Amino acid sequence: MGEFNFKEESFKQFLKEKESQIYIRTKNGIQETDKFKNLHRSLVSYQNDRPLKDFTAFLISYEEVENIIENYTDKLFSILDSDTCVINNHLLFDRSFDLVDHERREMKDNNEARRYYLELSKEFCVFLISSQGVHYFIHGKDIGATIFFTSDALNSYNGLRDITKILELFEEYRSQHLKDRDTYTKFFVSNSSKRSLCKHLKNDPTQDDYKQFLKDHTQLLENKPEDRFREDLRMFLKRNLKANVLSKEYIMENFKRLDIFINDDFGELYLIEVKWVGISIHPLGQKVGTSYTSDDINPNAVLQSVDYIRQLYQENKNIKLGYLAVFDARPNNSVDTVESFDETNLDESLKKYYPKFKKIKDFKILNSHPN
Repeated sequence: MGEFNFKEESFKQFLKEKESQIYIRTKNGIQETDKFKNLHRSLVSYQNDRPLKDFTAFLISYEEVENIIENYTDKLFSILDSDTCVINNHLLFDRSFDLVDHERREMKDNNEARRYYLELSKEFCVFLISSQGVHYFIHGKDIGATIFFTSDALNSYNGLRDITKILELFEEYRSQHLKDRDTYTKFFVSNSSKRSLCKHLKNDPTQDDYKQFLKDHTQLLENKPEDRFREDLRMFLKRNLKANVLSKEYIMENFKRLDIFINDDFGELYLIEVKWVGISIHPLGQKVGTSYTSDDINPNAVLQSVDYIRQLYQENKNIKLGYLAVFDARPNNSVDTVESFDETNLDESLKKYYPKFKKIKDFKILNSHPN
């Protein structure tokens, strides 16, 4: 028997799957009866035969399932196609497949919807019919492979892009997201704070002094801007990518934390190391603080990123690619911080991992309309 890593997130999923399988195999419940199985098959046939986009909860009591009429498929299909059943999304049936009650209920939160159906299943068999299939809840358990229980959750997921589109997302982030005023202004020191700084640095500044100071320091970044850059990029990817996007939450065996760590649907891993160039304000706000140039990026940030790839590989992680993302807040149109990289900087322990490294074109950020 192979070793199982009990620290992996997959272990929780493994237990959940086994719980459902064991429940189905061992419990002498209603789901083992021919009446239940035939009803489930009929609902699956209906689902396969109809262009469904919404979610419909089909409810029937356990006693009614045990006393279902014979040869009901035509009637079942007919009633489900009726205006009442199409418009409403929670339907209660009896043994003759007459509609006892109905309701149109808005279900927004995916987890809340699941809890709601689990609670209902203590009194009713609940069959959730959707484009994903027919997922059922019985006796406080949910059985099936469905992970979405509301249209909002499913539509949101369907709007996401898989990891093969990550380069498109980087370009969208650069060309659209970073040009949004609400995005870029949060990286820079406000004009009011810069006026206070000007007053602190100059004795009795004139209006012309203020004006020139604001112009000279248009691109002055907030203190420790790397945190803002990292979180903004991470949240953008999290909103648009079909993957688990983490930040500073993955710690390697040498206790170093990765800036952004992506675990995709295949269990493959991607890392993004975030750096910046430009000038930030001092923590106390009373002087200009840290300055970083391309010399701080090339070669050191490249070597650091490649070394992270090496370490993950040696930890037996399925690391696919490592990216270096540099936010460029320099006031002039400078060339990319890693326009070229001299591979002679790589020592022997890193050379074979370098092909897994990718430099993202610098994310240029301009404070076009300072606040």
